[in-house]
Amino acid sequence: MKRFLSIFLALVMLLAVMPVYASAAETTSPSCEAPESGTFVPMTKEDYARYVAILENGSDLERASAVREIFERGNSAISPYSWSSTVTDPMGDGTYLVQGFVTCSHTQNNMTVYTTVPASMRGSNTAGYTWVSYDSGYSSAASGSYTYTGNVSVNLLAPNRMYIAVYGHFEIAASTAASIGVNLSLMNYSYSVSGTDYYRSQFNGSHIEYSPTR
Repeated sequence: MKRFLSIFLALVMLLAVMPVYASAAETTSPSCEAPESGTFVPMTKEDYARYVAILENGSDLERASAVREIFERGNSAISPYSWSSTVTDPMGDGTYLVQGFVTCSHTQNNMTVYTTVPASMRGSNTAGYTWVSYDSGYSSAASGSYTYTGNVSVNLLAPNRMYIAVYGHFEIAASTAASIGVNLSLMNYSYSVSGTDYYRSQFNGSHIEYSPTR
């Protein structure tokens, strides 16, 4: 009898620490910004180098803050015809090199991820511009009410077309979800830690950014 009780208690303890899987399916599709709604944020050499250093070598908190700052700067980005001499580097052949960041955002189940990609383009307002280089992309949750963890893949489909793939997962505490309109029944997976329930949802999104044409 004592042996039976020991086995029973061991099973109860094991079940208590195992994650609980949500039965609901993933959201049908993320809401993705249209290709033309992404933004290229031109920067001075100093600002570009500063942000790249943070994104490559900063802490997780510093990196997330930089991604949000760059995205917010994109909200007031101006057209190539208004780019100042401080963000254009003359190449001596009538073209200019411009460094900056491509930004885009994706929203799923009322949670948003910001993505930014360091990139450079070369050209002119009369001939148009093409992408000449890009680096690894970085993503961050748009709000402190939830977290986002994932990766960014960047490829050029054409000299003027950059394809950005964003994939990872959102995570939120059950106690926070209702206040920001997150539907927990649309999450993939849940688990508990010290009496707090957390829900996680997989995410896949993409974006195409076109360099300015004449």
